[in-house]
Amino acid sequence: MTTGCRVAIYSQDSLGRGHPPYDGSDAGRVYMHPTSRIVWWAMCVVAALLMAGESQARSTEEKTVTPKAKVQTLPVPHGGDAADDPAIWIHPTKPRKSLILATNKKGGLHVYNMDGSHRQLVSDGTEPNNVDVLYGFKLGNKLVDIALAGVRAKNSPGGKVWVIDPTTRTLTDVTEGGVFKVFGGGEPYGSCSYRSAKSGRFSFIVNNKKGQVEQYLLEDAG
Repeated sequence: MTTGCRVAIYSQDSLGRGHPPYDGSDAGRVYMHPTSRIVWWAMCVVAALLMAGESQARSTEEKTVTPKAKVQTLPVPHGGDAADDPAIWIHPTKPRKSLILATNKKGGLHVYNMDGSHRQLVSDGTEPNNVDVLYGFKLGNKLVDIALAGVRAKNSPGGKVWVIDPTTRTLTDVTEGGVFKVFGGGEPYGSCSYRSAKSGRFSFIVNNKKGQVEQYLLEDAG
């Protein structure tokens, strides 16, 4: 594709000051006004940029793809705004045996195999909102992996902790008292977990709809 640059060209005898004096030779030749030179170069640059943008747009359009899921989990049993945040627990030796943990805000915590098939439902009725995973938490005399979530059931809001068994690939609730209270018994909104790189200690962090944030240190209750 050829792009022409349209510029204004002035004859020598109409230019005025700032141009080589006319010596009578090369009659009929034309000169470009300094301003015209600037305009000419500017227009060439703009045209080049437009061509590059058009080429890039075509290239982007040609490379655009629509991702498609290879597998999907079975839907949760509740409709509307129910299925919420997931987390993936990675098996220590066999990645294919990893688990998908997904919250049902109107039910419990669902556990799925990596092919999307349903494996387990725990703590039904607690209405978990966000779920997270931590590895290597010391519980008793061994290190375990745990899942944590904020729960919003009206009769018992707060936080919950489950141990993930790598052999049976199932979750077991290990929360002391069934749920630990946050915001003095208030309802959590969002939550996440954290392991300090400095101290190695584990924390559960939660906020509410007022924008308040609390951090809880996780320890073995003995």
